[in-house]
Amino acid sequence: MTPGPVEATADAILAGEPHAIRQVQSWIHVAASGFRRKLDFEWDDLQQEFMLEVLEELRDDAWSGEGSLRAFVRRCVVHSCIDRVRYRERWQMRDLSAVERRPHPSYRDRTNYLALLDLARRLPDDCRRMWRMIAEGLSYEEMADAVGVRAGTLRVRVLRCRRRATELRAEAGRATEDKVS
Repeated sequence: MTPGPVEATADAILAGEPHAIRQVQSWIHVAASGFRRKLDFEWDDLQQEFMLEVLEELRDDAWSGEGSLRAFVRRCVVHSCIDRVRYRERWQMRDLSAVERRPHPSYRDRTNYLALLDLARRLPDDCRRMWRMIAEGLSYEEMADAVGVRAGTLRVRVLRCRRRATELRAEAGRATEDKVS
C-alpha cells in the first residue's frame, strides 16, 4: 500500500524536509493566531514549542492517520494555547514600581510569618511538598505526574492537606487565646 499525500506529509515532517516543515509552521501560525494577543510576549517562543510538540506527537504515533494532519496540528496547537492562557491567568502580573515597600516588617507581620512557618513545619512532608508545587505554579496534572498518582487522587490529597492546615491553624489560635487569658 503506497502512502497517500497526508502520510507522505507526516513522513516528510519527521524527515525534516523544509517544504513540509514550512507547511506545518503555517498551520501552527494560523491555529495559534487567535491567541496572539493573550500570549503576546511569548508568541515566538510558543510557536517553536508548538512545532516541537507536533513533532513529538508524530514521533510517538499520536496521530493515527485518520482525519487530516492539518486538523491534528490545529487541535494540538489550540489545546496547548488554551493550557498556556489558563496557566498565565493564574498569575497576576504587577508592576514592581507600584508595589509599596516597607523598610521593616511590623511586629504583626513578623508574628504572622513565624506562625505560618511553624504551621508549615507541623504539616506532614507530603503536604509541604504539594504546597511547594502549588507555589511553583504547577497544574494538578503536572503535580500528579511528579507524585505518581492520578490528578483526581492528588486533588483529594490537597484537600486533606488544606483541612489539616486549617485544623493546625485553629489549634494554634486556641493555644494563643489560652496564653492570653
